[in-house]
Amino acid sequence: MISESARVRIIRALLGINSKTFAAKLGVDAQTVSNWERGRSVPAGRGREALGELCGKAGITFTATGLPVPVSEMASLEGVTE
Repeated sequence: MISESARVRIIRALLGINSKTFAAKLGVDAQTVSNWERGRSVPAGRGREALGELCGKAGITFTATGLPVPVSEMASLEGVTE
């Protein structure tokens, strides 16, 4: 399993946006995103919900180990162990 902080960093990288824009899309402040990405806290409550909604809209899904990947790449990962 990957850490929550790594998961958040990967999601933002897949979206190709900076942390300020990411925070605005999630309805949280930039410091909250920074805390998530540094492992100081984890997404919870509305922030976690917004993160899931954003991933859904962006076509990002998760492997069995929690690695975020674009839905379009899931077929190529079938049968691959992490």
